[in-house]
Amino acid sequence: MVAVRRTTTAEKADEGCNRGRPPVVLDSMPLDSGPSLPRTVWWLQAHQSLHVKRRHAQASSRKGTHPILHPGYKALWRPGSGDGGRIVKSEGSLPCGQKHKFYFGTWNVRTLTDSQTSERPERRTAIISRELKRFRIDIAALSETRLADEGQLKEEKGGYTFFWKGKPADEPRIHGVGFAIKNNLVNHLHELPVGISERLMTVRLMLASSQMATVVSAYAPTLDAQQDVKEAFYADLDTILSKVPKEDKLILLGDFNARVGRNHDLWRGTLGREGVGNTNSNGLLLLTKCSEYVLVITNTLFRQKNKFKTSWMHPRSKRWHLIDFVIVRSQDRRDVLSTRAMISADECWTDHRLIRSIMSIHLMRKRRHQKGQTRRRLNIERLGDTTYQQQLQAAISADLLDQYPEDIEKHWDTLSDTIMNSCKAILGHKTRRHQDWYDENDTEIQQLINTKRKTFITWQNDINCRDKREAHAKAKAAVQSQVRTLKNQWWTQKALEIQQLADSGDTRGFFEATRAVYGPSQRCLTPLRSKDGSLLSSKATIDEEVHHRLSCASGAYSKLKKRVFENRDLQSKTKILVYKAVLLPTLLYGSEAWTTYSRHLKALEAFHQRYLRRILRITWEDRRTNTSVLEEACVSTITAIIAQFQLRWTGHVIRMPDSRLPKQVLYSQLVQGKRAPGGQKRRYKDNIKDNLKKCHICLKTWEATARNRAAWRQAVQDGAAQYNNDLHSAAEQKRRRRKETTSTKKVPPKPTLTIDDPCPHCTKVCGSRIGLFAHLKTHKDQEGGQTYSTTSVRR
Repeated sequence: MVAVRRTTTAEKADEGCNRGRPPVVLDSMPLDSGPSLPRTVWWLQAHQSLHVKRRHAQASSRKGTHPILHPGYKALWRPGSGDGGRIVKSEGSLPCGQKHKFYFGTWNVRTLTDSQTSERPERRTAIISRELKRFRIDIAALSETRLADEGQLKEEKGGYTFFWKGKPADEPRIHGVGFAIKNNLVNHLHELPVGISERLMTVRLMLASSQMATVVSAYAPTLDAQQDVKEAFYADLDTILSKVPKEDKLILLGDFNARVGRNHDLWRGTLGREGVGNTNSNGLLLLTKCSEYVLVITNTLFRQKNKFKTSWMHPRSKRWHLIDFVIVRSQDRRDVLSTRAMISADECWTDHRLIRSIMSIHLMRKRRHQKGQTRRRLNIERLGDTTYQQQLQAAISADLLDQYPEDIEKHWDTLSDTIMNSCKAILGHKTRRHQDWYDENDTEIQQLINTKRKTFITWQNDINCRDKREAHAKAKAAVQSQVRTLKNQWWTQKALEIQQLADSGDTRGFFEATRAVYGPSQRCLTPLRSKDGSLLSSKATIDEEVHHRLSCASGAYSKLKKRVFENRDLQSKTKILVYKAVLLPTLLYGSEAWTTYSRHLKALEAFHQRYLRRILRITWEDRRTNTSVLEEACVSTITAIIAQFQLRWTGHVIRMPDSRLPKQVLYSQLVQGKRAPGGQKRRYKDNIKDNLKKCHICLKTWEATARNRAAWRQAVQDGAAQYNNDLHSAAEQKRRRRKETTSTKKVPPKPTLTIDDPCPHCTKVCGSRIGLFAHLKTHKDQEGGQTYSTTSVRR
């Protein structure tokens, strides 16, 4: 066995030949096979390598001892006094070539789902990603994710992309595995992670040495699980391990719910000398599988305190155990530099510690094909500021030439370049900024989490102190409360911004703001679509367009369902603002030019009522009228909203010059052709006339009023409000008449019979009520369908 001692200052300076970095004593290097040969033999072995000769030649010119490569480990062996020596670890490049540190992690996060009723704050993925980033984890295997089906999620500011595999949404999700991979590594992956089951997931990595590495994320059944469940898991694991080529590196990460113990002599080559605790039945299954495939559990290789080995504390006994493992092939154990539990990591509302393993491997970067240069958009939003307007006018005036070429093409090219260069210099390019309530409040949230982490570490140092435990509980509650407040404030502000863009008619800004909040909308196949997204049909009807609008609005609701409408942290007022800013414009997009029938308005009103009731949590059992729902939400009916949109658009067309095509179409009539006999199809002008009458706008003077934009806008707004009140009054009167009709309707009394009375149609006497009732059915046709109920028969 080799003695390990600390180096002196002179020796550290002498060891600085490795790129100027002093080597550090390897405190946790496994010493299972330490050098026992004399120094002369070690010197001869070192001189057989060309790299070591070159390194030795550089170091031999200095005074003191010379570094020699330890053949069994990626460290430096220095001869000491006698036949002993010491092992030191170099932090720079190794003599055999430069190696890159790669950080793997395994963590049972308990859940990645967001629940408003839980004590955990929302955005679990954002919290986990920032903690992984703090420890520079490249790839982390996550256990017990509890997410449904299979998918991925990208945290922009967190810097990680989450991949998961779980059970279907209609089944209980108590398992689930996944990976958290750095965003810059995802772009260089040759293939994305593959989910095998809700307990196993794999990803393949291409190494720089033209070698592949298979990383497995596993979540094994617990100790009290049924035996067939355990056998099914290890059968799937056996299938994965058997398909990995022998020349590939294998890295097995996850929560195995197993205690492997510390019996190194019994499991030599699989278990190191630094194990913890005893072995249980799950541990025997894991050790047997590792021994079968010549794998080594790296958690047991490094000498360190027990608190850096264990990963989970038993809730009753309060004892710490090692059940989360990092396992590699025995031939690759030299690549593992360290494996330990990160006790300084925030617990992130889980009872497991993060296990980090540092390995000396280098991934091969995927070559990306260079695309053609794309034209960047100018930041035209700055034109709303008078300062930028004046600067742009001055820049264009200064850059314009006095004389231009006579050729019209060259003239246009010169003028276009001048204008574009001035716009680029003054306005600049538009940058897409990811908007997320967690990312934009990251500083405040991280301060709260740091405070909670400090209280947690203080409590762990004195676990029996009641005051420290209560301080940690208060810090956790503060995180949850403050995060909800920040989220509510952010959504309220965004809803007001989107609503302002929609009211001002800024269509581009509205959709860009909506897309930035909840991502791009899903695309669906349609027969033919115009440039603005509306359906083109030869039938001149809007039936398909209304159905398409209902589908788009439903998709918008589904994207915001969990984040906004079913979020108990947001107020109902905020949810209604988001509904008015996102769903209503999506539902009524292009409605200014619709020719609507009653069936269209009924379908749109049904959607309007259905989703308002969902947002306000009003069920059919509450027996609320549609009018009361609209009054509580402070929203008008769809009919009144469409009428207001169409009248505003008509006024805009009236103010256009006579040469504009929309105005010509509005006032034009067909020269040839005639209307079909019978019921006539509704025209757009018929809609306008009806809307003018219902909004109490004079039919004779409306065109003159429309030429004044401010007066027309006010008239339309007041008329739409009056029309909405009339609709509410009509609905209330209709409901009142229906109730009065129901209450005044007389129901003929049913005759009561006794058991002793004979049948009113014949002389038969029945012995029971059931028999009499059955007998009366035979005379049903004779009495015009009148029957007698069993409740009307007295004993």
